[in-house]
Amino acid sequence: MKPTVSASQCTVYTVNLDETAEQRFWDHTKKGGSSECWEWIGSRNARGYGRLLVSNRPELAHRVSFLLAFGWLPTCTMHKCDNPPCVNPSHLFGGTHADNAADMSRKGRAPRRGPTLAVRSTILALRELGMTCYQIGHQVGLSHATVARELKRADPISEWQPL
Repeated sequence: MKPTVSASQCTVYTVNLDETAEQRFWDHTKKGGSSECWEWIGSRNARGYGRLLVSNRPELAHRVSFLLAFGWLPTCTMHKCDNPPCVNPSHLFGGTHADNAADMSRKGRAPRRGPTLAVRSTILALRELGMTCYQIGHQVGLSHATVARELKRADPISEWQPL
């Protein structure tokens, strides 16, 4: 299976992969069927991605898998299966940082920015009660600037002024 992004479409990184690194990769891979996730059973980082030392440098195991399968490394190596320890090359595809951000957003995994809807509702309700941005912020655990920004977002047309 070919990657969806070619080496000419993004920055290509080089990694010197010696035979011992390749052998360690396979020693720590629980290989399944071609459509199944192949689980990395070696060391993992805090986000669950496999890691492996290659030429005294830490590399992510799924990137090593991509390199072994396709012969090049893209800027970002992403999972179709969204399973961090998976190293099955048929579950991987290459792209740019922008591609990775779009993929995360499309799959609902992009980091949330700003308060939740429940907190926004609380901010508006407390403002209706006459509380200042500082008081609301203290109540809901946000800075007064964040509260002011949320109030402005909720009522962008009015001549709203912070208390």
